Amino acid sequence: MKQGLSLVAKKCRRTVTKAGLATLVFNKVPVTHFIVHEARLAGTIGLSQIVKWSVATVAGLGAYDAVSGATVITQLAPSVGSSTVPAEAGELLNFIYQVTGRDVEADSWEVEGELPAGLVHLNSTNSNVDAITGTPTEAGEFFITVRAYEKPDHRGENQSKAFVIQVAPGNVPPAITTQPDSVRINAGSTTTLRVMASGPSLSFQWYRGTAGDTSSPVPNANGASFATSALDTTTNFWVRISNPAGVVDSGVAVVTVGDTFTSWQTHHFNQGQISDPLTSGPASDPDGDGTTNEEEFIFGTRPLVAEARLEPRITAQGAHFTISFKARAATGPGYSGLTRHFGVEMSVDLTDSDWAMVPGLTDLVGEGQEVSVQVSPNGNAGFYRLKVWLLED
Repeated sequence: MKQGLSLVAKKCRRTVTKAGLATLVFNKVPVTHFIVHEARLAGTIGLSQIVKWSVATVAGLGAYDAVSGATVITQLAPSVGSSTVPAEAGELLNFIYQVTGRDVEADSWEVEGELPAGLVHLNSTNSNVDAITGTPTEAGEFFITVRAYEKPDHRGENQSKAFVIQVAPGNVPPAITTQPDSVRINAGSTTTLRVMASGPSLSFQWYRGTAGDTSSPVPNANGASFATSALDTTTNFWVRISNPAGVVDSGVAVVTVGDTFTSWQTHHFNQGQISDPLTSGPASDPDGDGTTNEEEFIFGTRPLVAEARLEPRITAQGAHFTISFKARAATGPGYSGLTRHFGVEMSVDLTDSDWAMVPGLTDLVGEGQEVSVQVSPNGNAGFYRLKVWLLED
């Protein structure tokens, strides 16, 4: 009888070692499919018998002492009996292990430590065989501990085994995990753009323009981040990430350049005037026309040429009158990223600080158009003034 059992064990050992594990390696299918395939290979023999085969395989390799009944956790695949688990990024891994011993029957499993991205713990229940499976996406060494418990929900006596999953770089194409963000800056400023990507042996090249257009590479911009040069106009950037397995292009990061009074100064004053705040300062009036430099910037008039103040024209037409003005567009040096807005305010008392916007003239975007609106005073005297302001796009 003993001799008969021995022959069965040897036969089973050959079946698992040569057929079962070979199926796992060459078909590269999930471990659940591997078990199903092994069951089909065994004919009508059920899963419980396959587990017994796995025990026979471990016993045949001398992984535990069946006489003393020592309790151990042993790797069955991909490297039988080893504490090192070889893997390759981008390739399916089925890491199968088993607890064996005279007094051990695992009802729950636990994995301690950080698994490589792409791998999951199957978390078997009521089984002495458990597995970690999936396709790792990052290379490196990952130290974990597998623990088998005699009771469900990680309770009772337990046995543990330390393993190291060694993931070698493989044929994993790059993947972008965080796209570069669009940003707004002031004219003449710089900014730093960043992208986050996964995959081995990554190379980066940033470009100006639309995604996929490689005609304008940014010199020396070969990292996951790069600092732009000082920009005076809105500019689009994108990055191409590559490795031996493939290429991926990011979306476009728009660096919107918005002008300010400071950038407007550089276009209207020379260096000597800029260094003299009495000439180029925001509260100064170097042309003596009663409009400060800051007001000239807002109105769109010239700071060194005396001009009439920007005021609405009022024309009487019987019981009504017409308010008209030209809504200048915010164009030219100093107005990148800005729009000029116009409104007309009215008050019945010049000494009163409560001015109300005239209906129909509350907020007009300047595009160089002539604005003309008829107003009915309804028998009341009134005072009108033009309000002008700049907003970022």
